[in-house]
Amino acid sequence: MTRERTTKAAIYARISSDRDGERLGVERQLEDCRQVCERNGWTATEYVDNNLSGSKKNVIRRAYLSMLEDIKNGQIDVVVVWDLDRLTRQPREFEDFVDICEASGMTHDLHTPSGAKSLFELRIRAAVAAEEAKKTSDRSAREKIQRAQSGKPHGGSRAFGFEKDGVTHNPVEAELIREAADRILKGETLNAIRRDWHARDIKTPTGRDRWSVSTLKRSLVSPRVAGLRQYQGEVLEGVRTAWDPIIDRETWEQVCVVLNDPSRYTGPSTGNYPLCGLLWCGLCDKPLKAMPRQGKRSYGCKKDYGTNKDNGACGRIHIRSDKVESYLFDLVLPLADRPDVRDALRADGEDGAEKTRELVLAKATDEKKLDDLVTDYADGLINKQQLRKQSDRLQKRIDGYEAQLTTIRGVTAHSLFGGQVQSKWEDLSLDDKRSILSSIVNRIEVGPAPTPGSNRFDPARLSFDWTKSLTGLRARYAELAERADEPMEEQPYPHWRPRFIESAQMASS
Repeated sequence: MTRERTTKAAIYARISSDRDGERLGVERQLEDCRQVCERNGWTATEYVDNNLSGSKKNVIRRAYLSMLEDIKNGQIDVVVVWDLDRLTRQPREFEDFVDICEASGMTHDLHTPSGAKSLFELRIRAAVAAEEAKKTSDRSAREKIQRAQSGKPHGGSRAFGFEKDGVTHNPVEAELIREAADRILKGETLNAIRRDWHARDIKTPTGRDRWSVSTLKRSLVSPRVAGLRQYQGEVLEGVRTAWDPIIDRETWEQVCVVLNDPSRYTGPSTGNYPLCGLLWCGLCDKPLKAMPRQGKRSYGCKKDYGTNKDNGACGRIHIRSDKVESYLFDLVLPLADRPDVRDALRADGEDGAEKTRELVLAKATDEKKLDDLVTDYADGLINKQQLRKQSDRLQKRIDGYEAQLTTIRGVTAHSLFGGQVQSKWEDLSLDDKRSILSSIVNRIEVGPAPTPGSNRFDPARLSFDWTKSLTGLRARYAELAERADEPMEEQPYPHWRPRFIESAQMASS
């Protein structure tokens, strides 16, 4: 006695839009399709694509593709859908579906709650569904254009800074946007603002506790905060919007220039490597990067392997993080707590907030020009000599801006933690730590180890380039020592601090 084979059915359900995320639309489809399978005694496997279009060619429907694979492999005898347009709205895609069914030996008929459909009827309905989808899409596009041109809000989810109507300002969030724009133009990072907002328990528009850097950036560069209407990525000039700007257009454009600067670091966090940006390779003059080795934190000269672009790094310098950090912190942090150091920094950084804003914007603008030069060279618009000449000129200007910004940021950080940098060091943010270090040391070149193959820490490997403020301070103490008839020892710069400053102070008292 032969056992009758059970018919294996595939139930496919899909809905284009599920704004509430509750799957109510697909659940209704599944319920009706399950009844079809129960009436016929079929064993059903369910395939669901929720919140996905069936008319757009670039949309990947993973459940649908999975069902096709099961049909090819002979695991499906019949397909059940709530209606044909749930399966597809593209005639070409429907013909591919038919070809797969024929190749697997499956029937042409498609079953729905209203009965089986013939292949002829299905082809007609597929063409009608495609035309209806096109008309709906065209109508929707016209409505969106009209809405944009009349200055009405986009709709959709609530934007930070606005109430749900997209027009009324949320006063607390609007003030936060103005504050964040000002902080960006004063040289603060998105990460610093993100951490501050998290500490202040500021929620995202969706009510989440934590902000991501990308979400924060989108909130600040969105044209709507400047009272502008955008359509398909372009600002519609001359359109009067239904809402008032949170920040003026000039400020918004400046924020966009800074945040869209190609040189801004967007890679993995270097929070555990506070000397990134300060340590440089003494052989190839490239910045050292975070390069853990054998499970231990290290800084290293990282050569780009496996890419078509040579970054010019030699890859030959490495140094253990704990050793160099311990040495540098012991050297610099006592200086950071000295009143005369703070006074020297303050004297060099009295330009104020407006000057900081100008420097940040000028630096970001030149860095964008530098990036454009590389593109012009690749496109053959300039030759190699022109690239080098213009790049050198821009880089010198950028370095000058950064030197001034370093001093100003250092003044802010030193004033905030004046006299208590050492005691509060472990609790400071990464940005504050780097501001304090950079206000005292421009850069530190790391040379090769004395013994080839050895990575033993030796202070002699370090060559310091001190900031203008510290260089001037040293010269002042040298004059005091000379007047006191106390000869000044000639020795490497890092080692004059403990003895020389103290002896100079005694001479001046």
